Amino acid sequence: MIYLLAALVTFVAKSIMVITGAGAAFILIPAFYAMGFDLHQSMSTALLLNVVAMAFASYSYSRIGLINYKLSFPIIIAVLITSPIGAYCSKFVPRETLLLLFALFLIFAASMMIFYKQKKNSSGENFQINKRQMLTIATPIGALAGFVAGLLGIGGGNMIIPMLIFIGVPARFAAATTSFIVFFSSLGGFLGRVALGGLNIELISFTVIAAILGALFGSYLMKYKLSNKSVKVLIGIVLYMVAAKMLFDYFVH
Repeated sequence: MIYLLAALVTFVAKSIMVITGAGAAFILIPAFYAMGFDLHQSMSTALLLNVVAMAFASYSYSRIGLINYKLSFPIIIAVLITSPIGAYCSKFVPRETLLLLFALFLIFAASMMIFYKQKKNSSGENFQINKRQMLTIATPIGALAGFVAGLLGIGGGNMIIPMLIFIGVPARFAAATTSFIVFFSSLGGFLGRVALGGLNIELISFTVIAAILGALFGSYLMKYKLSNKSVKVLIGIVLYMVAAKMLFDYFVH
């Protein structure tokens, strides 16, 4: 029964998260742990489910041209370079203070997602990025997101997607592109985490199928049912949720 509950939670979480481009690990890890699963196995499983769900979602988005690869690759490279640097620097900076500051940033970003009216880009949904913008916009976004992710031990997707929208990327394109980026960052996190905690094969067996179905359902809604405005609002709600969890961890611990 507990495995069926884990599968249900996974399906719901993935259905929502693939729409926003963010991984669902921040939901699934505490959920699995609350169900009685080992913490390290919960972390490994949640990251693996991110990899699987984002792979299916990215394939679905790529078929209709929602992923901007010119924008995503410099961000991915920068994230991979700066994440270890952030992890090393975490030894010297109080994590609790950083969590509080990042939570405040997410609250600001979420409010902008919901209340700020994005100016229409001159190219509409055919947003493109040139070589100069790759160096001056995409690379700094990836570098900052990777550094903060390594510093706090969190996913960088929650920082990347609001910044993409702020620079004019339409919300649906920003979410799809971030999903592609999160696939690589989750894969790296999973490979590092699985060596520490191992895997719960039964938990994976039940939740992987749920993650795939959730990813396909969420990507279907994103492609055919949701407007840019709806995606922005949903992203804002998710960012509020992440901020709330961080503030809870900050004040409880």
